[in-house]
Amino acid sequence: MRAPPGDKQLRAVSFQAVMQKSTCGQALSCKEFAVRAGLGYSAGRRLMRQPGFPSVLGGRFVFWDDFVRFRNRQFQPEALGLPPQEPVRNGAQGPAKAAASPLPPRAAAILRECETPQT
Repeated sequence: MRAPPGDKQLRAVSFQAVMQKSTCGQALSCKEFAVRAGLGYSAGRRLMRQPGFPSVLGGRFVFWDDFVRFRNRQFQPEALGLPPQEPVRNGAQGPAKAAASPLPPRAAAILRECETPQT
């Protein structure tokens, strides 16, 4: 399965390869992100360049999980008129530690893994 034929920039991007990369936690390029999000290339590129978007390497790559967190923050229950909910913690780090890093969560986790001494 390929991207829709209307977007020439995305014709050569394989949807299955993009899904595999995002499932494995690998960073997606702008074109791969657009395919995964169901956007055209220009819309994906505009979104990746928005302030606060969790892209890495100057807006060239994004981890899908970080994008999902970003999207969920944009649609907080309070903004939709719903009662606030308790944040879900994955056990790896609390919200205070995540907020201290200027990097998106997945990029920060990879960096921490590289910095921990291997025995």
